[in-house]
Amino acid sequence: MALACNIVTIVVPVFNRSNIVVETLDSIACQTALPSLIIVDNNSTDNTMSVITEWAQENRKKNFPIKILSEPNQGAAQARNRGLSEVDTPWTLFFDSDDIMLPCHIQNLVCNIENNPKANLIGWNVIVTSLSGKKYIKHFPRKRHMWHNIFNGIMSTQQYAATTSLFQKCGGWNPELTGWDDYELGMRLLLCKPSIMYIKSKPAIEVRCQENSITGTSFRSSPAKWENSLNSCQTIFQQASMPRYARYINLKRAVLAAIYKKEGDTANSKRLMAFSLSNECSGWKKLLLHFAFNYTACGGRGIHWLIAPLI
Repeated sequence: MALACNIVTIVVPVFNRSNIVVETLDSIACQTALPSLIIVDNNSTDNTMSVITEWAQENRKKNFPIKILSEPNQGAAQARNRGLSEVDTPWTLFFDSDDIMLPCHIQNLVCNIENNPKANLIGWNVIVTSLSGKKYIKHFPRKRHMWHNIFNGIMSTQQYAATTSLFQKCGGWNPELTGWDDYELGMRLLLCKPSIMYIKSKPAIEVRCQENSITGTSFRSSPAKWENSLNSCQTIFQQASMPRYARYINLKRAVLAAIYKKEGDTANSKRLMAFSLSNECSGWKKLLLHFAFNYTACGGRGIHWLIAPLI
């Protein structure tokens, strides 16, 4: 196997993570096949920069090159694009500063890259630890990737790596989005029709939910984050002449409106649901959106499995 540092670069954006980022970075330094690593401090206001600088000095070595960059423009997308601009390996993996990878992950990835030279996007399952401490597996599907990304967000940052050229081809991260930016990037990556490969081994990444993450603990606290991403995705599909996928995004919008209602935000719920209905001309499909909204608001889950085929 070729040196991993010549094949894949991990880009880690960091903002005010001085208390936990070392654990994430240690999990990368403990890989059985060491990648290249780029850490991008996103204008932290704590001592994150000094922490990652000291860590890099202690861990940098010949087969484990480490770059530390600074991105003053706030936002994870800005930081990730800054890191992407410095990648000089054929593959890139973006990783969050509060997650953990098991020691075998990069070696598994590089082996699969070498065994599948035609692939330009490789996905895998991850273990998610919720805020309550409950663990579950989030699966990366083997087919219908666009459908699954629209409704299940399978193109989250921790679930795949792609060729650097593919990230560049789709335009990188959208700096105008402050939430669900990985969701929107996933749509553009999949529209490039990549050759996708799935790693079958046990999950080697643990995604740890944090109260101070971009997503946070509720949707009602920052509605513009999610809605701007959905609006962008709908525009992408409309411009690509994919009206069904655009309607799927509108269904997702109705579900988000129902989540607002569940969280007690009646005003934003009514506003967003009205906008969802205004995007649909068919009376029958408006009824489906109403059904999806009411079903979800009452605690139902997975409405897309029932409604999407009719949309």
